[in-house]
Amino acid sequence: MSFDNERQGASTVNRRKATMRDVAMLAGVSVKTVSRVVNDEPNVSEAVRAQVVSAIDRLGFEKNLMASSVRRSDGRTHSIGLLVPDISNPHWGRLTRKITDLLQERRYALLTGSNDRDSEIEEALLRAFTARQVDGLIIVPSVSETTSRQRQLIANIPTLYIDGLPRTGGADAVISDNEGGIRQAVEHLWKIGHVDIAYIGDEQFMSSARERSHGFREAMLERGVIPRPDRFILNIASQQSAREAAASLLGSDTPPTAVICGNNTAMLGVLHEVHARGEQDSVALIGFDDHEMASVVRPGITVIAQDEVALAQTIVDCLLRRLDESDSSHEGEIVRIPVSLICRGSGEIPPRSQAPL
Repeated sequence: MSFDNERQGASTVNRRKATMRDVAMLAGVSVKTVSRVVNDEPNVSEAVRAQVVSAIDRLGFEKNLMASSVRRSDGRTHSIGLLVPDISNPHWGRLTRKITDLLQERRYALLTGSNDRDSEIEEALLRAFTARQVDGLIIVPSVSETTSRQRQLIANIPTLYIDGLPRTGGADAVISDNEGGIRQAVEHLWKIGHVDIAYIGDEQFMSSARERSHGFREAMLERGVIPRPDRFILNIASQQSAREAAASLLGSDTPPTAVICGNNTAMLGVLHEVHARGEQDSVALIGFDDHEMASVVRPGITVIAQDEVALAQTIVDCLLRRLDESDSSHEGEIVRIPVSLICRGSGEIPPRSQAPL
């Protein structure tokens, strides 16, 4: 096959779902050879394997792991894929459980994966979900970008984003009131008398992190305070880096009297440092997202809590409603869920004598 004919053939196949036979024709091998490559079986030379893999990539072929016999009479598999940054994070663990329970009531199975904020892991998980022919996807946009390959993988699958704005056209999103929550934290501390407030936030490629840091900056500016660079620390993605940031803040000649954390990972890092310094009763602390440790330590940790029950219910309702729609030209909808301040003691600590700003 000439290059022009080959390109034309690939274009024709891409208008429909590619099969192993299509891959075999483009690669110039037998269907059995393609099957061996797809199933990672031996007795295939590296040259032939590379030829087949190239054809697979060109055609966008996806191995079908769901036998037709398991599909329901409505043409669905009744399965949903959920992609989160880290299932061990208490917030994502609790929310996943609530979504699972709600979907089970509607006779849907939930397939879950953690991408560890790694784009390659995310793409592999998306391939696994699409290969299993999930009816819909729930994605936390927690990698730096959605690649063209990832967009192609989910192009025809109803997708709902959570904790971040949609990254694909026509997708829905269910998001907590990130900016409003941080504004609420600033207002709470300000009423107590705190003026020198520091903020430690997550990586800014995530829209939720940007909304929270924007809420802090705007709330401080409205009160006549321009956040200093050493009080406005962003792109903190681990407990260790959050603890190091807290050590720098609290070890300075003029430490802040209060710290707001943009997520519970940062909050735990700061909490370790505050307790290690014995300053848990002198530095006010408010976290975003609740944590089981928040009510165990003394003083208890004041948090801006996401309404996980409302989030889960809205996520499931929005996605299943989308699956039932016959109109493929759906325009994406963004739903924001209110958050609440839970006062446990750490956010109610009065300020030390204020240092000049």
